[in-house]
Amino acid sequence: MSSSTATDSPVLGRQAPRLLFALMVVCLGSLIGPLDTSVNVAFPLITSSFGLQIRDIQWVVASYIVAQSGLTLAFGQLGDLYGHRRIFRWGMAACVVTHALCALAPTYSLLIVARVLQGVAVGLAMACGPALATLLFPPALRRQILALYVMLLGAGIALGPLMGGLLLDAGGWPAVFWFRVPLSLLVVLLSLAIPEPDMPRRSGVRFDAAGALWLTLSLASLVLMINLVRRGDLLALWALPTALLLLFFLRSFVRQEARVAQPILHPRYLGDPLFQRLQVYSVLLNLSGFAIFLLLPYALHAQLGRPAWTIGWMLAVSPAGAVLAGFVGARRSQDWSAQGLMRTGMWGLALGLSLIGLSLPLQALPLIALALFIMGLGVGCFQLGFMDLCTAMLPPAERGVAGSLLNVTRVTGGVLGAAVITWLFDGWRLVLAALPAFAATFVTLGLVMAVLAWSFRVRPPAPPGPSAIA
Repeated sequence: MSSSTATDSPVLGRQAPRLLFALMVVCLGSLIGPLDTSVNVAFPLITSSFGLQIRDIQWVVASYIVAQSGLTLAFGQLGDLYGHRRIFRWGMAACVVTHALCALAPTYSLLIVARVLQGVAVGLAMACGPALATLLFPPALRRQILALYVMLLGAGIALGPLMGGLLLDAGGWPAVFWFRVPLSLLVVLLSLAIPEPDMPRRSGVRFDAAGALWLTLSLASLVLMINLVRRGDLLALWALPTALLLLFFLRSFVRQEARVAQPILHPRYLGDPLFQRLQVYSVLLNLSGFAIFLLLPYALHAQLGRPAWTIGWMLAVSPAGAVLAGFVGARRSQDWSAQGLMRTGMWGLALGLSLIGLSLPLQALPLIALALFIMGLGVGCFQLGFMDLCTAMLPPAERGVAGSLLNVTRVTGGVLGAAVITWLFDGWRLVLAALPAFAATFVTLGLVMAVLAWSFRVRPPAPPGPSAIA
C-alpha cells in the first residue's frame, strides 16, 4: 500500500504552501555540498594546470572534507542550541565568499587553503539541512521528508558533473566554483522568508567547542597517518607518532563528551553497538562509492579518450539512480524497513562496482552507465534507511546532530577513500597496465562491499527518550 508524500498530505492544512516553500529553500541550499561533484570532473585539468600527479589530487578532496566532516557534528549542535535556520543562513553566506576564493586561487597551495575554508562554510550550511527539513513537518511525515531530501541531494550530485563538464570548456577549472556563488547568495535571500521550527531548547547550555576541536584534530591526524603510511621515503617513519596522536585526540574527544552538559555526541551513543555499526557501514559504503568520482574520470579521460562533457554525464548517471530511490521511497515509505533499505543499498553498490570493473576493459560505455545507475539506486536506498534509523535513535532536541551524521559519514568515507583507493590503485598498477589496474580496483571494492552486505545484521532501535537512547 502506498503512502502519500508530504506534498499531498492533508495534515499540513493552510500551512502547506509556506512549509513546502521552506523545504524547497532548505533543499536548494543543501545542494551546495553535492554540487561539489563538479570539482571531480575538473581533476584532470587541475592536475595539469598545477603540474601535479594523480595521487596529489587527493589533497583537493581531503582538505575540503576534513574541514567539513570534522565540524559538521559541531555545527549540528550549534543549530540545536541557537536555531537551525540561523546556522543554515550563516553557512550559505560563508559559501558565497569561500567559493569565490577557490575560483581565484593562483597557486595549488592557496587552492588547498581555500578548500579548507569552503569545507567549513559548506559544513555550516549542510549540518542543519536535514534538521530544518524534518522539524518543519509533523513527525508522521519524517521518512517521506527524508526521502524527498535524499532525492534532491541525489539530483545535486547528478547535476554537479553535468555542469562541471559543460563549464570546464567555457571557463576552465575555476568555473566549477564560480557557478555556486550566485546560488549561495540566492539561498541567503530566500532563507529570510522561512520559519524557525518549533523545538525543545536547553537554557544555559554552552556550545562544546573543545569537543569540536578534538574531533577535527582526530580526523585530520587520521588522514595524515594514512598518507604517511603510503609514502616510500623517510617521512613514512612519522606514521607511528601520528597514530599515537590520533589515539590521544580520540581519547580526549571521548573524555570531553563525558564531562560536558551538552556534548556534541553523547557517550551513550558512542558506546551503543547499533549506533557504532551504522556509522561504520555508512563510512565503508561511501569509501567504496567514492571510487567513481576519484578514479572513473581518469579512466574515461586518459585511458578511453572521452571528453569532459562525456565524463560529466557518465558521472551523473549514478546520482540519477539515487534520485529514483528517493522518489520511490517517498511514495512507498512504509513498505520497507530501514534495515532492508540499507542491505539492498549495499548489494546494489557491490554489483555496480564489480560491473564497472568488468566493463572498463571492454570499453563498454552502456554497461558502465548501467552499473553507475545500479550504484546510485543502492546509495539512495542506503542513505534513506541510514537517515531514518539515526533520526529515530536520537531525540528531537538533538535533531541537528542526527541530521549531520549522514554528511559526516559521507565525507569521512570520501576522505578515507581518497587515500585508500589511490593506495589500492597504486598497488594494482605495480603488476598491471593502467586500464586493467583501474578495472581491478573497482572489482576489489565491489567484492569488499559484497562481503559487508552479506554480513549486514542490524536490529531496529528502541524509541529514544527525551535526551538519550532508551
